[in-house]
Amino acid sequence: MKYIPLLDSLLFAGSRALALSVAAAATVMSTANAATYTEIGDTGDVPFSAQETPFDPLDPVLSEIYGSFETNLDIDMYLIYISDPSTFSATVTTSGDTQLFLFNVLGFGIASNDDQGLVSFGAAALPAGNPLLTALVPDYYYLAVGGFNHEPVSDPGNPTAEFIFGQSATAVNGPTGAGGGSPIIGWSVAPGNGAGPYNYTIALTGAEGATCPTCNQVPDSGTTLSLLGLSLGGLFLGTRKLKAKV
Repeated sequence: MKYIPLLDSLLFAGSRALALSVAAAATVMSTANAATYTEIGDTGDVPFSAQETPFDPLDPVLSEIYGSFETNLDIDMYLIYISDPSTFSATVTTSGDTQLFLFNVLGFGIASNDDQGLVSFGAAALPAGNPLLTALVPDYYYLAVGGFNHEPVSDPGNPTAEFIFGQSATAVNGPTGAGGGSPIIGWSVAPGNGAGPYNYTIALTGAEGATCPTCNQVPDSGTTLSLLGLSLGGLFLGTRKLKAKV
C-alpha cells in the first residue's frame, strides 16, 4: 500500500486533539509546570532516528530540551509539536558554537540559524516572530542542533547541489540552498568544528511535546552511509569552507 504521509499527519493530529480535549475536561487539575525533555543516550540526526518528546496530556507544553554532544561530529534531532507558530521560538544555551535547523514532518527544510543576531561564534536561535516561523501551521516538526559547519543535505552524492539552507552566519536562513527543494537524507560534517563534548539546552516557546508513530517514516533515499554522516560525500564536503565567521 502506498504510504500517504499527509493523511497520517491529519489522522494523528486528530488523535492528539482528542487526547488534549479529554485531558482538558478531566476533573483532576494538573499542577505540573511546563515539561522538559532530556535526550536518552544519543538521538539520531535524521527524521527516522530522531527522538520523540513524550508529553503529559494534562500539560503538553514543552519548555526545554536538554542534550549533549559526545563528539565533534554529533548532530541531534528531536520531534516536537509547534502549537502556536506566532510565538514559536527555539534558543540554544551552551558553551559551544552551535546551529539550529527546523524541518517539517516530511523532512523538508524550513529555517536555520548559526549565530544569534550579530553575535559571531555563539549559540543559535530561531526567534519568535520570524516570517519563516509565523507562516507555519500547528503540526509536527523536527528540530535539529549541531556544531558549526555541519550542514543538512538532500543529495550528498552531488557536491554541487546538496545544501538545503542558505549560508548566512547570522541571519535566519530559509531552504534557499541548491538542495532546498528536497528532504534531508544526511549531513555534510566538518570535523573539528563545534567540537564536543559539551551539554546544551534548547529553550522553546509555542511548542509541545510530541509522539507520532508515523512521523518518522520519511522515505529513505537508500544512501545509508550518508544517514550516518560518514559518507565519502559528507567527509569531502566537510572539508569545504561553508561560512566565514567574522
